[in-house]
Amino acid sequence: MVTDASSPLLAPWRRWLWPERDLIVVTGTTRPVLRGREAYHREHAIVSSESDESRRLVERLVAGAGAAAVSLPVRESWGWTLTVPGSALGLFCGVEPDGRVCVRVREASPLRAAAVVQRQRAGGPLVQSHVESTSTDPARIVEHYFAQAEQTRARVAVDDGGDVVLVRPLPDARGADLLDRPDEDLREAVHRARANDRLERLEDVLLYYGCRCNDEMVLEMIASLPDRQRREVWGDERELEIECPRCGRRYRIRREDWSAGPR
Repeated sequence: MVTDASSPLLAPWRRWLWPERDLIVVTGTTRPVLRGREAYHREHAIVSSESDESRRLVERLVAGAGAAAVSLPVRESWGWTLTVPGSALGLFCGVEPDGRVCVRVREASPLRAAAVVQRQRAGGPLVQSHVESTSTDPARIVEHYFAQAEQTRARVAVDDGGDVVLVRPLPDARGADLLDRPDEDLREAVHRARANDRLERLEDVLLYYGCRCNDEMVLEMIASLPDRQRREVWGDERELEIECPRCGRRYRIRREDWSAGPR
């Protein structure tokens, strides 16, 4: 976990109110999160031979998923699982209430395009939404999620450097026409409003790369299995290798560790 507020691996994001237009605005950047992902992969020896296209998709998904999470006043756990139409790539992005972001790229069938979003507040039920979208851009799929699941518009604009702007209208917003502008014009309008002190700061949020998996969680996962399934998993093995489906980190669990672990 990143704890130093000056760390280059912490991404500063901010939620604003644009009063004269009745808009919620989010500004942020993906660069520190993506640098953190590279550092996380090195630390945990996660082999990642991603193409330029997969890296572009990761950046666009981090931009959209991060902005969506920051746009809400209450922090939640988010999970975005996408299979991009026409692509052999599947993506997962999780955003946690404490600001942790993790991303996974895996092979997927190009014939099974899908987008599933899971959200959960602390102590609340898990809410799952299926999003219909033919877009190959994860940031656009985030927009389609808001339109279909939340019944509200949202625009996500990302520049070539990874800087992000999200705009969502409040009910009966006077300035919702701004969402019809091209990405570059939308970003410029927000930056101009910010420079002219027309935005009211609501909240600062720090995002960073990390996963909630750890040794204890893996042991608890094994402990939660029914006895028969647990015996089948172990078989005659003295050691298991388990891969986190969220981040790709591999854990080696020895039988003696399991014997001393949770029940």
